Amino acid sequence: IWTPSTPLRRSEDRRQALIEIDAIMAHVVGIPIDDLCTLYRTQFGVLNTYERGEGPLARVYDSAGRLVPSTVRTAWNKAGRPDYGLSIADRTYETPEGRQITASEPFRILDREADMREAYAAFAERMERGVY
Repeated sequence: IWTPSTPLRRSEDRRQALIEIDAIMAHVVGIPIDDLCTLYRTQFGVLNTYERGEGPLARVYDSAGRLVPSTVRTAWNKAGRPDYGLSIADRTYETPEGRQITASEPFRILDREADMREAYAAFAERMERGVY
């Protein structure tokens, strides 16, 4: 149960919450999962591109669930997207507030459709059991 004392601090957690909301609403309005995925691909093409790790605003996450900024993502791409081995200097960036953060390896590109299917199935199972 969410309360003000348990915010979704990590980018990956906020992303997952949005996916779960989409899955719940698809159940509420009777949209099958295949149709939900088709809607995502066709109506949200730019987001789909970024979620696949492509484009100028590609969504790449570090192992701590943080969104990797473009400077680090560029270094990772130039290095051939290795699982490990990117230098600390290449993984370190400064936040707008002036904090230095070193992104944790490995970096990951998440699969939104797979995550939607998993959430949809989990909510379908809960609905069958009468547990919301």
